[in-house]
Amino acid sequence: MKRKPSGGLIPGFGIEYIKKRSYLHRCSPEIKIIAFLLFFAGILISKGIPSTVILFFADIILIWISRTRAVNILKGIFKISPFIIVILLIQVFAIPSLRSGAIIIWSWRFVVLTDRGLISGYLLLVRFIFLVYLVSIYFLTTTSGQSLKGLYTVLKPLKKLKAPVDDLIMVFTIALRFIPVLIYDTQKLMRAQISRGAEIDSRVKNPLKKAKNLLPLFVPVFVKTIRDSYTLAIAMEARCYGMGPRSFYYRPERNSGDYIFLFFALVVMVAVAGIVASGIDAGCWRLVFKG
Repeated sequence: MKRKPSGGLIPGFGIEYIKKRSYLHRCSPEIKIIAFLLFFAGILISKGIPSTVILFFADIILIWISRTRAVNILKGIFKISPFIIVILLIQVFAIPSLRSGAIIIWSWRFVVLTDRGLISGYLLLVRFIFLVYLVSIYFLTTTSGQSLKGLYTVLKPLKKLKAPVDDLIMVFTIALRFIPVLIYDTQKLMRAQISRGAEIDSRVKNPLKKAKNLLPLFVPVFVKTIRDSYTLAIAMEARCYGMGPRSFYYRPERNSGDYIFLFFALVVMVAVAGIVASGIDAGCWRLVFKG
């Protein structure tokens, strides 16, 4: 019998926690959160090939210091590749605002390929892949409990502004704990329906038929989720949740390795920002399309 997932976030998509003795596994969770936010900022402000090359090498280093396999992450990307392809095609060919003042490379009826469309499509694809890699590496090396403790430490200064940090962390805790359980219950119900002859597995190629066959699963899953939430609320009331300040049994200590990793993230972020601000990214695109 298959056990319920306990440490992973989304089983089957390459982002469940894997216990290893790596540099990134040993990093303090709050330092890791800040560092990954810097990486996210670098991804969002990147605008061309030079900046994305820096981010590519940063991802390679992250995979190396986390001792994770890039194949596991690629499996998760391949599962949502149809969605990525559709969004990419819309971005490249079908957005009118990208055609004004652009160089038309190819056109056929209402389909127009421009230099701005290609740039936008490239950035969308690269940013999406980098974001998936970062999220995957983070959750492969950090348990949900460590993430919440780190998030609490990062948000703790907001308590001076009377922000409900404890309640916010509890909401995140409940949400993270419920995701793998919800997926497990859905998979369990799907297997039960398949054993009764329902056509909801991967052999069904028609997406409309597959969606129609999945509709009967929503009601029992929704009812069970409400029931579990009600049970959790009763348990929290029985344990007098909210009657005093929160405390943690384990408090991670920071070391020099944590600050080296944070410095590395800051260097990547500053390098990307410098390339974008100096116009190197824009100049690179001009060279590409002039050639």
